[in-house]
Amino acid sequence: MPNIDTQPTTGLRAAAAKRARKRGVKLTLAELQADPSQIVSPLDLAEVGLVGNYQTLKNKIAAGEFPSPISGPLGGRFLKWQAGTILEFFGLLPKQEADAAI
Repeated sequence: MPNIDTQPTTGLRAAAAKRARKRGVKLTLAELQADPSQIVSPLDLAEVGLVGNYQTLKNKIAAGEFPSPISGPLGGRFLKWQAGTILEFFGLLPKQEADAAI
């Protein structure tokens, strides 16, 4: 798993790093795994090191190579996902939640 501090800070990673410094605390993969029902944005995903470039992310969504974002009032016009969907896609969902999702 790439560490945001060791990666070049460009694009989403730079924005996530800036937001994390402003908040004082970075979102962690463990926090996503602890509450897979939370709604996450591309910046949240960059903060934990799962995505990097926004345009590449949009291209992968369009090509069907990344889960589709939530639509409707929760997603709105911004890209948002349920954390569990992303964790399952990357194979990072803890065993108990993965079994419940089946």
